[in-house]
Amino acid sequence: MVGARPRSPSGTCWKATLGGARLLGWDDQIGSIEPCKQADLAVWRLSGLAHADIVDPVAALVLGDRPPLDQLSVADRPVAMPTGC
Repeated sequence: MVGARPRSPSGTCWKATLGGARLLGWDDQIGSIEPCKQADLAVWRLSGLAHADIVDPVAALVLGDRPPLDQLSVADRPVAMPTGC
């Protein structure tokens, strides 16, 4: 793509969450973690050696090795996951 600027990991994350919700006109319901908003959440463990040298946690998720998934909830309900995910 001619003239395209590279995006930072944080900018890409914003575009995929709140930016997308605003574009759809749904930012009052989704797109950020706030009371009374709907959300699917994933929590990854970034405390391992593979992510020790990356200071920015968003960059660690985007650019680093795939971290283990600790928790996952969809529509405010925990999802059962096999051990070791």
